[in-house]
Amino acid sequence: MSAPLRILYVDDYPLDRELVRDALEAEHGGFSVVMAATRPEFEARLAEGGYDLVLSDFNILGFEGLQVLDSVHALYPGMPVVIVTGTGSEEIAVAAMKRGAADYVLKTPRDIQRLPQTIYAVLEKQRLTLERAQARAEAEAERDRLTLLMDNLPDTLYFKDRQARFTRANHALARQFGLDDPSGLLGKTEFDLLPNEQTREHLAQEL
Repeated sequence: MSAPLRILYVDDYPLDRELVRDALEAEHGGFSVVMAATRPEFEARLAEGGYDLVLSDFNILGFEGLQVLDSVHALYPGMPVVIVTGTGSEEIAVAAMKRGAADYVLKTPRDIQRLPQTIYAVLEKQRLTLERAQARAEAEAERDRLTLLMDNLPDTLYFKDRQARFTRANHALARQFGLDDPSGLLGKTEFDLLPNEQTREHLAQEL
């Protein structure tokens, strides 16, 4: 059985804290909720770390939701923050999302009851984003390794597209065309780089 998701919830209104706690605890151990009612309490709990997600009321005594957002991301840049706000404050919540909030939830019984599904959706989106970022990083690293290998080969190595334009080339080939950098070959054909007679001779050697 997987460990419960650890949620930090910031709200200075006791009734709302209980509503949120009840909604999350109804998931039968799916969540472990840590409450904070004031700015000092929030900052102390946040510093403890180990949270999967932060829920925050937008208006807390002496503290606004955007400040909560900034504090969380200053310590944990990848930590998702969901804003919980009253009806009529949707524009503020959307502004918070533009600032980096993962989502927002209105303080209505229906939306609070759906809070677990909202949290699951936010965390799933975060997981997919991290996987895509990791895949891109691995692809870039593989491309860099291939480039390093190509550039250290003494023999010429290159790839062309269907129009016979160079798409990749190593330094050995660049030197053959009198260039210092292989990037000068990309997107060009041998007809662009050599007089026609030389090009025909060069192409004949390839056949």
